[in-house]
Amino acid sequence: MFLRSRSIQAGLRRAGRFAQLRRDPSRRGLTLVELAIVILVLGIIMVIVFTNLDFSVLNKAKLLQFQTAAKTLPLKYEVWKLSNPPLEEGTSLEIFTQRNPNDPTWSPVDKKLVTDPWGNPFYICNSPDGQPGQICSHGPEGTGGVGFLLTDETTWPAELKSGGAPAQDGN
Repeated sequence: MFLRSRSIQAGLRRAGRFAQLRRDPSRRGLTLVELAIVILVLGIIMVIVFTNLDFSVLNKAKLLQFQTAAKTLPLKYEVWKLSNPPLEEGTSLEIFTQRNPNDPTWSPVDKKLVTDPWGNPFYICNSPDGQPGQICSHGPEGTGGVGFLLTDETTWPAELKSGGAPAQDGN
């Protein structure tokens, strides 16, 4: 019995020293090995999450936004013309995002609605056959010239007609 209690006492002393080491104020934070393990685990979790993300949802959202603009902006332009002169060729439709001083009932639209899928604003132009007051986009290139008419689905880029994903604007 005496030996047994002595081994218990020795065990308690060792445990006390271990607990004392853990409470030592000079030992704070993580060691480099512990930190490396935490970073490794976080990296593995990020890889798993990233590979399971569905980026096509973002492209579908941009396509839906474009289709909404194709239906809404021509109607909004008709409402605009009821209390204002028609917009001149080259005028950006970003004007629709502001209050209309000539029409107190005018409700501005979201800035995202007046931009094409590539981040360029829609603008007023003449159609290729000379019809004035059309809503146009510069298209994916975003440079001069009419890329397509918002009001004429036959001029839309294939990715917008087929339901494919519009090119990313880098944002």
